[in-house]
Amino acid sequence: MRLFPAIFCLAVIMRVRGKEPAPHPQFLDPRDAINLGQDWGHGFPAGTVLIDLLNITSSSSSFEVQTFDPEGVLLFGDSRGGHDWFLLGLRAGRPEIHIHNQMAKVSVSGGPKINDGKWHKVAVRSQEHRIVLEVDGQEALRIGHVSEGVTSSLDTTMRIAVGGILTNSSELMEPLHIPLDACLRHWVFLGVTPKWLLDPTFLPHPKRCFASQRSGSYFPGSGHVAYRTSDLPAALSQTGGPWALSLQMDLFSESHVFPLLRVSHPETGTLLFLRGQDRNLVVELGNNTILTQQMPDVGSSEGYKFHLTITPKSVTLQSGDEKESADISEGEYTALRGSWIHHEGVLYIGGAQRAEEESPGHFRGCLQNIVVQGSLLDLDSASYKSNSVWAHSCPLPTPQG
Repeated sequence: MRLFPAIFCLAVIMRVRGKEPAPHPQFLDPRDAINLGQDWGHGFPAGTVLIDLLNITSSSSSFEVQTFDPEGVLLFGDSRGGHDWFLLGLRAGRPEIHIHNQMAKVSVSGGPKINDGKWHKVAVRSQEHRIVLEVDGQEALRIGHVSEGVTSSLDTTMRIAVGGILTNSSELMEPLHIPLDACLRHWVFLGVTPKWLLDPTFLPHPKRCFASQRSGSYFPGSGHVAYRTSDLPAALSQTGGPWALSLQMDLFSESHVFPLLRVSHPETGTLLFLRGQDRNLVVELGNNTILTQQMPDVGSSEGYKFHLTITPKSVTLQSGDEKESADISEGEYTALRGSWIHHEGVLYIGGAQRAEEESPGHFRGCLQNIVVQGSLLDLDSASYKSNSVWAHSCPLPTPQG
């Protein structure tokens, strides 16, 4: 009969010691808010609807959008079997419109930046041979174009897609990074709110919209990103001094044990490994643990901001006023340097190439201000990113009782 008190006491001890992982983020109802960033690398839409243009009640469409992402596709519509199409996206945070039909090809960008993480109402309406774009009730763009009337075509069906395109990306007026880490709500297309032909809520593992968010990159405990080191800056500076590696980031972990960052090579294996273990950040070179530094407890609003530097003679890990240093062997330095600048090394963040299930094999939490060799890293520029990873948004921390 003493089994229950013993289990209860053990649970209390674990909580006092801070061994409980942080709670999972809170999400908006997926029926009311669509996450557009479902697919990375292909440009597939997050959702698609069909509309009969003979039955529309308005020439305008509107929705509210929330994003920190500077570039990607919000809305794409086509008709006449895909020969005529319209695209609304973002470039450098500002709206951009592409129009393609048998009589005109137009691309225009401008208006206010809307990638500030706030909800913005966007409305697009057609006025005879003009397209007018409004942001938060103010006219942002006006485009004159030439088009035929709907009744001049036997095909009166329009497809509308959000978060992707229904044509080849080579057809765009200007190259555009298609995936967009953004959320959409209160959508009305041409006066109607049709049912989704491709419904985002029925995707195998759909990403949802955070109830409240901040800028950053969120890893949910599955998935990773990968960069070829040949695509990253080779050196910290161009001063001609010996090669050094510099890595910085702000870390907000939701678990105690996790892989964070790995530099590896297909032939030599893992050369550098950063991982979390019992509130410590552990730095390994090859199979050797070089440094450890204590991190804040899981769920801390301050997070853990660190700077790792590797030179020919030493490894230094600094966080605020805390600084740890250790010697590095010539062999360890040479292998890392060679993999980074001469061979096809790979930088993994959040995990490595393995099963995507949630496990200690993947990081769960938010990363901000990832700086590699002095350059801010954009997850959209990765050679690979798992669809489960949010590239530009993180949930706000949930207060812990």
